[in-house]
Amino acid sequence: MAGEYDEKFEKLTTVVERVVGRVDELRLEVRDMRKELRTNTNQLEFVTTGLRSLESKVDVLSGQFRDVAGMAIKDHTRIDDHDIRIAELESETH
Repeated sequence: MAGEYDEKFEKLTTVVERVVGRVDELRLEVRDMRKELRTNTNQLEFVTTGLRSLESKVDVLSGQFRDVAGMAIKDHTRIDDHDIRIAELESETH
């Protein structure tokens, strides 16, 4: 009977050692995944910062475009007014 218990004890010991080994492997894998996640998080933060900067620059350029477009419309209107005045003045002389 003692031999039977010793045999079962050895089998259980072997199984427990395997489980402990697998748990250690899983622990290492989780540690590696955490490192990768930190790296990915840092990269994501870097990209997000870049996108915010780009968004700000686009906002500035959009405002500048609106200003320039407004000036171009005013200039076009003034040019049209000048064309009309020139046409009137030329028609009076002929």
